Amino acid sequence: MNGQKRYTREANVRNRQPTEPTKPIGTAVITGASSGIGAAYARELARRGLRPVLVARRMGRLEEIATTIRRDTGTSCRIWRADLSHREEIERVAAKLETISDLDVLVNNAGLGLVGRFHHLDAAAHTAMMELHVTAPTLLSHAALPGMLRRGRGAIVLTASVAAFFCLPCSVDYCATKAYGVVLADCLAQEVRGTGVRVQALCPGLVKTEFHEHLGPEWDCVRQLPSPLWLSPQQVVAASLKGLTTDRTLVITGFPYRVAVALRRRPLLQPAIRAIIRIGHRRMYSSTRRP
Repeated sequence: MNGQKRYTREANVRNRQPTEPTKPIGTAVITGASSGIGAAYARELARRGLRPVLVARRMGRLEEIATTIRRDTGTSCRIWRADLSHREEIERVAAKLETISDLDVLVNNAGLGLVGRFHHLDAAAHTAMMELHVTAPTLLSHAALPGMLRRGRGAIVLTASVAAFFCLPCSVDYCATKAYGVVLADCLAQEVRGTGVRVQALCPGLVKTEFHEHLGPEWDCVRQLPSPLWLSPQQVVAASLKGLTTDRTLVITGFPYRVAVALRRRPLLQPAIRAIIRIGHRRMYSSTRRP
């Protein structure tokens, strides 16, 4: 009898007609949503029943993503155009976040790459990266957290990088600011433990996005690395959301990168790792090195 009931239930499931899209259960705000990982988050969170708010600089790209989401999921999207490398824009978005009464997810994903020797880069470039990678996630998380705590639920994701665990020449600001994101997530996760709010630092390695396309010719040898080292944005987002379900504070995507970070934390191996980094640095920048 039990087997008969099971087969009956399975037949009922197979014969069930597709249902209309369900009413969104909450709001998800995603920064850097115009491409890559941010766009993948927006699509997947909409598919899971959340109403996305897309935040980025490029209005045209945001409208394209929003149109795709509405077509594929039946979920409407809001668009906030903002350049989060400027303090006044960060504060404007933070003020809007405080008005969302059903904010369930905040993904601090906006980012940029900055390659070059520290003293060759102008002050504006350093400032823009710190605003984008440090000030923006700090102030936006600060704006989102009180409402989440009152409701007893929510998730904050900070997109960092495996670069947070390494000291890479010619990527000084990038490594330092991404390390800040990992520490910020870890500290916040400890503060909110037991409240129903989850905080995660997402640390991808190489991802097939526009990010690497915008870096200079010295990055060509990285772009030519074998395909097993590259993940798709969808794979990264899937790992992040799976980590949220198990309340994992740190998610490092890709087996090779998890191994690299684990080895990085072993003191006896650090000299060898530094030597590999120096060799890679010379290879990358030998053609563009200035005195």
